[in-house]
Order: sequence, then C-alpha cells, then structure tokens
Amino acid sequence: MTPTPLPIKAEPFSDESLMGFVLRLSEMNHMENIQWLSYIFHVQRIHHLTLHHLPTIAWVFGSHAINSPEYCISSGRDGGQVFFNAYGHIIKRSFLLRMRRPQVCAACLQENNYLRKSWDFSMASGCSFHRLRLIDRCEKCSRNLSWNRPGVSLCTCGHDIRRSRQSNTSEEAAALSGWIYQRLSQPMVWQASSTDYEPVLSLLDHLTLDSVLRIVWATGVKKVPDERIEVGTGSRVLSIHNAEDCVGRSLSRLKGVVLNQDISEIRSLFSENILRSLIDETHHVADQVLISQLLLQGKRRENPKASLLNLNPLSQIRLF
Repeated sequence: MTPTPLPIKAEPFSDESLMGFVLRLSEMNHMENIQWLSYIFHVQRIHHLTLHHLPTIAWVFGSHAINSPEYCISSGRDGGQVFFNAYGHIIKRSFLLRMRRPQVCAACLQENNYLRKSWDFSMASGCSFHRLRLIDRCEKCSRNLSWNRPGVSLCTCGHDIRRSRQSNTSEEAAALSGWIYQRLSQPMVWQASSTDYEPVLSLLDHLTLDSVLRIVWATGVKKVPDERIEVGTGSRVLSIHNAEDCVGRSLSRLKGVVLNQDISEIRSLFSENILRSLIDETHHVADQVLISQLLLQGKRRENPKASLLNLNPLSQIRLF
C-alpha cells in the first residue's frame, strides 16, 4: 500500500509521545484506530512504532518535526546486549519503559488531549502537574489501556478516560515524574520546584537517565533489609502502585543519605547486585562516582567515619 498524506495534518507537541501523536492524528482523520498503519508497513499488527517508521509517518501525517530518535523509542543491540533509545536517552533495561502498557493522567487529558513522553517510563507513576496517580486501566471495562484504541481519551470499550477517577500520588512520585518530564524536555536542566526532594533531584541531574532510573529501582525495590527480591522482578514492569512505592522509598532513603552524610544505616536496604551491575556497564563518570558512594567503595571501607565526599579516591566531582 503506497502511503499518501492525510487530509488533516499537525505537528507533534514538544512533550508528546510518538504513539500518542499517531493516535491523535488517526482520531482527527476519523480512523477507527491505529491499525490502518499495518497495511502501510506490511505487518499483521502495530504494537509500537520506532525510528524505522519515522520517515513514512512524517510523510503521512505531514510533520516536519519528526526526523530524529528524540521522537520515538527504538531498540538496538550492542555486543549482544539489547538497549533502547528512548527519546534520545539510552535505556538499558526494558522494564523501565512502558512501550506496550500505556498510562495516562485523566486530568491532563481534560486540559490537553495528547499523551506525554514521560508517561512511557515506568518510574513516572504520578502526574507532577496535578499531583495525581497515573492510570493504566479503564474503570468501566477493567481492561488495561491499549494503544489500539479509537482515540486519545477513549478506551476500546468507548469509555471516556477523562472521566476516570484518580487518587492523589505521593510527593516523591510527583517529584520524580516532574524531574523525568523536565529531563526529556530540556536535557540536563532541572527547574526545581518547592519540594523537600530538591537536593536529591539536583544531585541526579549529573547522571544519565538510565542510571537514575536504575538507581531509583535498586534503592527502593526492597521494603525491609532482609527481603529477598523475587526472581524475575528485575525484568518486569512494575505496576503503577508498586512503582509509586518504590520511588517513595528510594527518594526518602537517598534524601537521608544526602542530608545526614551517612549511608551505614540504610545500606542493607539497597539492591547491591543491581548497583554493581550498573557500575560495570556505565561509562559516565558521574554515574560511577555516585554508585561507588552507594556501594561504600574507596576510603569508607577502611574508615567507616570517612566523609561520603571521599568515597571514591579517583573522583573529582562533588556529589554529596
């Protein structure tokens, strides 16, 4: 099938996801859902659109802006290891993304009927604008939301998602979601709001997005020190409630480290194996420094009272 431009065209919003843009334009052009694109791309079903699809999408929807990896999530391989380029950020674990399990903020959809990039990240469980927990399930039919729905704000059953009830989210979840939103919109620029977690969020600004999300997971996934992490937990997307809880524990613990300059009391609450695998994989100096501090490497092993500023003797970056 040879693609032709649609009669109604538009450009994506700066913080709009690619799948959301395609769904919005399909709805505007009175398409039943996004599966009409399967004929254009010669596949049985559209699950998620990637960098490979961008040129055709740009032509069909009349967009001049969609022309780089910053507009989509694509997978690749590096030495046999799968990674994802998510809106210009390399993410090395699939469970940090919700590519096939969309989540939304009904209040945002009431104000602006489009889907944000930040909602594609599993650790973004709350809305920083409305302080509400995101939703990924239709309250009418109880099914998970799908990309293959008739409209941005419509479930496959026809229910208007904008009418969904939402619960308040935690301060930590709203703070991290806001940080992720800013990081995607303006890389390396965090415009801190009045939050108790500003010191932690400012600290994370020095790190890659991949390391931030994995550190949050590793420092928040355990509820108690002796808890054994269930096999497979590190490969599954957390539910919104579990992600919110994980983020809450992580930011609270990291805040204690930053303010008290002492990690000894909460080190057993961290997933050490995850942190060690991360320091082996990252090549970013700031990532290595902070993870080394969390792992108590360097001088602290010899002197438990040593300042966290000196945990990595090779570090020239002041983080804590």
